[in-house]
Amino acid sequence: AWVLQPLPYRAPHELVSVFEKDISKGQRIPVAPGNLRDYAASGVFAEIEPWGASPYNLSGDGDAERIELAEVGPGFFSMLGVDPALGRSFMPGEDRDGASRLIVLAHPFWVDRFQGRENVLGQTVKIDGKVYTIAGVMPREFHFPLFG
Repeated sequence: AWVLQPLPYRAPHELVSVFEKDISKGQRIPVAPGNLRDYAASGVFAEIEPWGASPYNLSGDGDAERIELAEVGPGFFSMLGVDPALGRSFMPGEDRDGASRLIVLAHPFWVDRFQGRENVLGQTVKIDGKVYTIAGVMPREFHFPLFG
């Protein structure tokens, strides 16, 4: 589908995913943080942001459940040219140790879990026992690249 329809982001023809390879296993692995900084400093990329996805346990408002969570760098959404429909996304520095833990919800999750309530901003959820504050909700048409 991506070949026939361009990705719904700013300048999708300029987007690339960068991975490293575990030679011993012949598998693609995420870029090590130090290497990501080197890639950013190289000047080859206009912007570069880390991202990944993993399953987590969510608790808080409603029943506990296992969810697939995308972890992104603070400039990820602005790099894609996508703003939240409600609230805000992440700001520079919010990924540093000691910073408040924030989360931006996918639109379908917001509707299913929070019944589309606009007062969800500032509420908290627990992810693997750590408290996160809801900063925003992505637009209905936004889909994380990894999840289609």
